[in-house]
Amino acid sequence: MLHLERHGVSCTRSNTTYWLAACASEDIGRVSPHLLDRFTARLPAARAVPLINPIARVLAALNGEAEPEYPIPDAPAAWLRMLADKVPPAAVSPVAVGRAVALHDAAVGMRRPLALLRLARAFARFDGASEVEAWHVDEAAAFIGLSTTAKNDPARPAEQHQATEAETPEARPSATPRQLPAGGPGGRTGLVPTPIMEGGAGEALEPIALALAGNPYPEDVAEPEREATPLVLPWQRRSGTPSDRGEVVGTEPTNRLVDIAWKATFREAAKYQVIRGRTGADEPLLLSPSDLRRHRRTPKADHLLVLVLDHTCHRDWDWMPALAEHLRAAYTRRSTVCVVDVGAPGAEVPVRAQRTMARSLLDPRVAAALENTHGTATPLAHGLELARTTLCHALQHGRTPVDEATLVVVTDGLGNVPLDASLRGAVDGLVRGQGIDDAIAAGRAIAELDGVRPVVVLPPRLPLPDVPLDLARALGPDCLVVS
Repeated sequence: MLHLERHGVSCTRSNTTYWLAACASEDIGRVSPHLLDRFTARLPAARAVPLINPIARVLAALNGEAEPEYPIPDAPAAWLRMLADKVPPAAVSPVAVGRAVALHDAAVGMRRPLALLRLARAFARFDGASEVEAWHVDEAAAFIGLSTTAKNDPARPAEQHQATEAETPEARPSATPRQLPAGGPGGRTGLVPTPIMEGGAGEALEPIALALAGNPYPEDVAEPEREATPLVLPWQRRSGTPSDRGEVVGTEPTNRLVDIAWKATFREAAKYQVIRGRTGADEPLLLSPSDLRRHRRTPKADHLLVLVLDHTCHRDWDWMPALAEHLRAAYTRRSTVCVVDVGAPGAEVPVRAQRTMARSLLDPRVAAALENTHGTATPLAHGLELARTTLCHALQHGRTPVDEATLVVVTDGLGNVPLDASLRGAVDGLVRGQGIDDAIAAGRAIAELDGVRPVVVLPPRLPLPDVPLDLARALGPDCLVVS
């Protein structure tokens, strides 16, 4: 049911809208838990969704080819007949409720047990049962790939546990085996086995733990690739009025005449003009202090991480262990991230570096830059110049400059493109060592900025070890060298 209680409006309506979403299992760590909590009915869809090459799909669209159609198999006729009958939903027994709760961890809340009970009620309806029993819950759990082993719950009543254990296969009502659609979740065929003959007393064996084929809630074990608290604004180190902070993301009520959102204020006042006695459009708008709205702004980051990545030296070695400390600090502080790609293969002008500004480390462009391969030219001087201008603007310009910045340069120091050639977009004649000299000069310019912590990361194999060390010395005495 949908309930609306706002501005004197009271409305209750039934909700007939269903949301269907799909996500790759390896990307589930990027989705916020508060969104996944709304999609509690989980079904593995690897066999239902065809594998489509996105590049081939784009090329086919550019060539004017029609989108391929993938037929959806029809539901079994018995299911359709059962759904067509006006049969009231089955009642849920207390034993079924206890079984659904026992199959889930209490820390995840009650949405998952409720979704499992709704699915079990559908199974009971297909069986023609008037009440949902514990074995319907187990059948629904097996269908979605959930383990039917009860979680340890010390708060579970003993009599409820005994009642659940009493639901043996012999106590279940006899029913014809139900065939679910082929290729169901987890690779199961959906057959409900019926014993053919009764055997003798079985020999007691030690319990064996078997791994399940699937997990309907992969986010429980996935490595999180999102912000730990995406709905909570980060702590602010500086004080100031809201107008001194970041971008506008909404409005909120206020009792101060600071950073007023005039459109939202007039829109709020327009709701009550008749109540306040305004009779004509030519009369002035009647305002009340309760109508005042101000802008809601995102907090501006107080730390900047600048990554200068020389992709031409990224060969046969992993630079992530050396960068992990700085990436972790940027994630914790929700820093703004600037990535300068030097010698990337996809550069529009190979003799120029490319700069990417990201609001946080979770921007997909940051991960793509860290996994990029090497190109041909090494415009290191231009990359350091882009880093210098970024640092200068962040530290000295704007209404709320950052307090401190970290500059991480991953390079072997062998820049082969002079700064003048990068600015012109072409290299004329021999460059000799001009590219290295320009890079060192750019490093000296960065050393003059206050609030910058420089770090130079060296690859394991250096053709000329003195060159990157000269660059580190040019960045200042506080430069940290990681090799």
